[in-house]
Amino acid sequence: MLSIVFEANGYVSTAAYSNRFLRTINIDLKTSSVISLSDIYFINDNFKDLVNMNFQEQFPSEKLKEWNINKENRLYDKYKNELSFVIPSNLQDTLLDENRFYFSENKLVICVGVEHAMGDYFELEIEYSKLKDLLKTDIKPFA
Repeated sequence: MLSIVFEANGYVSTAAYSNRFLRTINIDLKTSSVISLSDIYFINDNFKDLVNMNFQEQFPSEKLKEWNINKENRLYDKYKNELSFVIPSNLQDTLLDENRFYFSENKLVICVGVEHAMGDYFELEIEYSKLKDLLKTDIKPFA
């Protein structure tokens, strides 16, 4: 498997500001074909629940770290609580888009959309071991 990640800034015709984009292409080197997420995993309610759960675990803490707000900051709990209300946008479309995920050595990374004020997208990481029950194939490193 080969994953190639493209990151760019650009304008959408209806936006008053530039947006950040992350797009990917994943290639099966044995067959020279583009891989979709649904080629590897069953994209069902269990998969979506796992994505949402991991998003809620990762997003607030990663954003606070990005903003240099640690637990000693008096506003830490306030910001963490407010960030817990952020949800991925268009999750179903994201999971069916073959250009919104990539494979790292130990994790599946899904590029989920978030509001522009929150950075336009978030790279959600899910360990392969958490996805074993949703696996369609026994290809390493997924199995």
